[in-house]
Amino acid sequence: MTLLIDAAPIVALADPAEPEREAILDALTEETGALVIPAPTTAEIEYLLGQRFGPRARRAFLADLATGRFSVGNLERADYANERHFRTVAPLHGKTFTLVPADA
Repeated sequence: MTLLIDAAPIVALADPAEPEREAILDALTEETGALVIPAPTTAEIEYLLGQRFGPRARRAFLADLATGRFSVGNLERADYANERHFRTVAPLHGKTFTLVPADA
């Protein structure tokens, strides 16, 4: 399976006091499929790590990207206009996502 990763778990890994740190680390290391971070999320992660934990954490994350620990998911120009893919994903709360600007 491919695991799509948001900023929160990556930032949480940098915090030794994070109570879910071991569970996050286990989930990432046990996943046999690709670990994918969306390209815009990499900038968010890099910023948050720098703000909360300093340049060492930022460099460690960038090193992980450079070594291929995570794949960076990029959208093609046509993907931004093709919202049907996003409409097939159901959020955990069971309703639907609001897609902007289409649903605004």
